[in-house]
Amino acid sequence: MAALPARKVSLHLLKRADIEADKMLEAIRAARRRVSANVRYAAKQKGMATSRLKREGLYRQASAFYGELAAGLDEQMRELVFGVSKLGLEQAGAEIKDKAGSVPPTVRYSTDYARDIWARIHPANGASIAAVFTQKMAEADIRALRTAFIDTFRQASLEGWTAGKIADNFRKAWTETAGGIEDGKFIDAVGKTWNDKAYAEMLTRTTITRTYQESYNEAIIKAGGDLVQIQNTGDACPFCQAWDQAIVSISGTSKDFPSMADAVATGFQHPNCLCVTTYVDPAADEDEIKKQEGIESPDLAIEGNTQSEARRENLAKIEKYHEKLTGKKTDAQKEAERKAEAKKSA
Repeated sequence: MAALPARKVSLHLLKRADIEADKMLEAIRAARRRVSANVRYAAKQKGMATSRLKREGLYRQASAFYGELAAGLDEQMRELVFGVSKLGLEQAGAEIKDKAGSVPPTVRYSTDYARDIWARIHPANGASIAAVFTQKMAEADIRALRTAFIDTFRQASLEGWTAGKIADNFRKAWTETAGGIEDGKFIDAVGKTWNDKAYAEMLTRTTITRTYQESYNEAIIKAGGDLVQIQNTGDACPFCQAWDQAIVSISGTSKDFPSMADAVATGFQHPNCLCVTTYVDPAADEDEIKKQEGIESPDLAIEGNTQSEARRENLAKIEKYHEKLTGKKTDAQKEAERKAEAKKSA
C-alpha cells in the first residue's frame, strides 16, 4: 500500500472506531435491557423485599450478565486489534519505502505478529479488556438496587408502614431503579460519571490508536529504525499540541531526542487521542534531525509533586521545547497569554 498522510490515517482510525463503538453500544444496551427486565421481574416476586438471599442471587445474576457482555466485547476488541495491527505495520512499511527506497524483509504481517500486539495492549492482570468497564456497570447497578432497598425500609421505619405498604413501595423503588439502569450511566474508578455512548467511543478509540501505534512502532524497530515525528491531527489537546512536530525515540536509546515513553507519560496518546507519528529517516530527514539535535530535550523528571502539579510543570517545559523547535506558540499558550492580559487590564 502507499503511505497515507497523517491526517488520513487519523480519519481512517476514527471512522473504524465509530463503527466499532456503535456495535459495542448496541451490545451494552442489550445487556442493560436484560438486567433491567430481570430487576422488574424480581421486584414483583413474593419475598424479594424480605429475603436477603433472594436479593443477593439477583445481584449475582446481574454481575453474570455483565460478565457475558465483557467476554463479547473482548472478542470484538481482539478482532479489531488484528485488523488495525495490520494497518500499522503496512503504514510503517510504506513510509520506510517512500523515504529509504526499500522495505527490509523483517516487515511482514502474520497472525503471530497480531497476537503479540494484542498481548501488549491487553491488560496483563485481567481476563478482559472490557472487564473494568463492565464491572463498574455491575457495581453501579447493584449499588442503586441496594440503596433503593435501604431507603424503602428506612422510610418504613420512620413512618410505621404496614408490610403491604413496604412491599408496594419496594416494588416501586426497584421498578424506578430498573428504568435508571436502562438510562446507561455509571461512575468509574476515579469518580467520573460516564454515559454508555461516551465510554464506548473512548474505549474503541483508545484501543484502536494504541493498537495502531504499537504495531507501527514495532514495524519501525524491526526495520532497523527508531525515530518518529509526532503529528497532530484534528482538534489536539494542549499536551499533544506541545509535542507536535517533535522527533522522539521509540526505544529511548537515541539520547539526542525525547523518548516515546516520555511523550506518552506526559499526555501524548491519552484516551480518545487520534494523533499519530511518521517515520524519520536518517538520510531523507537529515535537516530536520539536525535542527532538533541542537535543542536540549526537556527534563521531565519531577519528584515530590502531586500528579496535577507535575502535569502542569511538564506541560510548561514541553511547550518551551515546542516553541524552540517550531518558532511558534501552541494554541493553549496563546489562550493562556490572552487570559493573563485580560486579567491585567480588568
